[in-house]
Amino acid sequence: SAPPGKGARAGGGPSGGAAAHKKRKESLDLDLDLDLGPELMEVQPLTEGLYPDYRLPLASREDAGRPLCGAIPLEEDNLATGQKVAARVSAAGVPQEWILGTVLRKEGAGKYLIGDDDDTTGATVHNLPLDAVAPLPLAEPPTFTRAHEHTESTHVYAMFPDTTCFYKAKVAVAPSKRRERDYLIEFEDDVDANGRNTWRRVPVKYVVGVPRGW
Repeated sequence: SAPPGKGARAGGGPSGGAAAHKKRKESLDLDLDLDLGPELMEVQPLTEGLYPDYRLPLASREDAGRPLCGAIPLEEDNLATGQKVAARVSAAGVPQEWILGTVLRKEGAGKYLIGDDDDTTGATVHNLPLDAVAPLPLAEPPTFTRAHEHTESTHVYAMFPDTTCFYKAKVAVAPSKRRERDYLIEFEDDVDANGRNTWRRVPVKYVVGVPRGW
């Protein structure tokens, strides 16, 4: 399969079924589909158009060890209303589809009502178990440590630029190695016309670990 702007990912990508999730900006694709190394990626700025509301507050040193500061996980069944999440909305036995969502309310032990952020009317909601919901980071640490980031070669789910969908990916460069404090991510099946892998900048907010059982 191929990334948005090159075929299959624009119609769902390797996860399948994500065609409706946010329009692509083809003019931006022309730049982003280049196979760029870490040095050249500096000229590809992150923007609100590619990743809405991507900036995270900087945690104090006292709060840097709290859950959801960078990659520190939330261990409890305690998602707050308004929490942004990556949510699995595909049925069992079909290709996985992960979307950007918002916790609307808790529906009981281990169950949450999640709103689909791509539906501005608020009409699309999903009742999901906790193991189908991954909360996004709430803050960045003052200094990235191994506890605060997904390290190189770690498998993650990351939101593809200018979409509201999360896809399987691998960390190429972690924030602690980056002046910009973001990730360089290698998405599955994301290659250029010559078949070379592409690294893309993804904010800390839109990269989550792969929970058990996913």
